[in-house]
Amino acid sequence: MKNIYNRIILPVIVASICGCAHSPTPRLYLLRSDYPSIATNATNTQQKPLVIMRPLQMAEYLNRPQIVIRKGEREVANAEFDRWAEPLETQAATYLTDTLTTQLNEFNIKPFPWRGNTTPLYEIKISILQLDGIPGDSVQMRADWQILKAGKIQSLISEERSDLQVKCTEQGVPGIVAATEQLFGNLSQTIASSLKKHHALGK
Repeated sequence: MKNIYNRIILPVIVASICGCAHSPTPRLYLLRSDYPSIATNATNTQQKPLVIMRPLQMAEYLNRPQIVIRKGEREVANAEFDRWAEPLETQAATYLTDTLTTQLNEFNIKPFPWRGNTTPLYEIKISILQLDGIPGDSVQMRADWQILKAGKIQSLISEERSDLQVKCTEQGVPGIVAATEQLFGNLSQTIASSLKKHHALGK
């Protein structure tokens, strides 16, 4: 009985160990901002109008470690061994805050919640509805965003939907990641231009 057990169980264990040994190591990716935050001293920062970045909303299908690849008009798939090093929602929120800080250097951009006694002048809300692409082709983003005048009673200043697309300049998943960075940069530029325009008109 013992010999039969060994003949059955041991090969299964060995096969399992060998299988694990040959599993590909996941490749991890981070968004790298091309818009480093401008260094300012505390006094200058406090004198600027405060803009609060509300928590980023992300479509549920993007809330996963794997990078999402589009395979057809209605079909997407997970790149099993190509993953975000941190949750995409967290990375994207930091990336957008950094890019807007640079593009709106006349404002003080802070993520919610913030500490301090300064009353915010504006709030920005962003929802990412779609973000996926085809390796070697392009990446698409659809985002809803709002700019609100802050206060006890908020007022809507701007509400828009941005449909953006960027061609991949690199092959494979690295091209998807690079195009994703550019898409977030383009989105922040659109929002920054709108905020500047409405702020100028409101003076």
